[in-house]
Amino acid sequence: MHPRVQLGLAAARAVAAAHVVDAEAVALEQLTRVKHRSIVGVLRASRPALTTRNVFKVEFAYLARPAFDERFLEAAGERERAVFEQHGDWLEQRYAAGDVSFAGRCFDGPFALVVLDAPDEQAARRLMEDDPSVREGVQTAELYPFRTFLARDRGPGR
Repeated sequence: MHPRVQLGLAAARAVAAAHVVDAEAVALEQLTRVKHRSIVGVLRASRPALTTRNVFKVEFAYLARPAFDERFLEAAGERERAVFEQHGDWLEQRYAAGDVSFAGRCFDGPFALVVLDAPDEQAARRLMEDDPSVREGVQTAELYPFRTFLARDRGPGR
């Protein structure tokens, strides 16, 4: 997508956040007003069906420590490596089920971050405590209310 169209969509999403309307529809309306007709045609032809989203939704995130970085893995024993594998499998399964929106770690840093799509804090806490690395005591975790401001659509490993 053209960078200007991306900026237009980002601005439209900000406007949509205040009105809880479909951001793409707002973007199309804005682009039409500024006479970017060829871009509007491309957007209309390529976009999925319009949906209304609650952009004020509160998510939950947990910080997990230590991060499973190279230093951790070099020092890890057999048990920690097994839990590391289970943790990765669990994250991928929860991502596929729609419970995990984002998961990553500092490159060589102190923590990992997992953003959960849960209906409430209790459900988020259950998910966090079900993470094998937390359940097995290999990582500690702290849960926080969280709100994503900007995000790109990306799948695992991208």
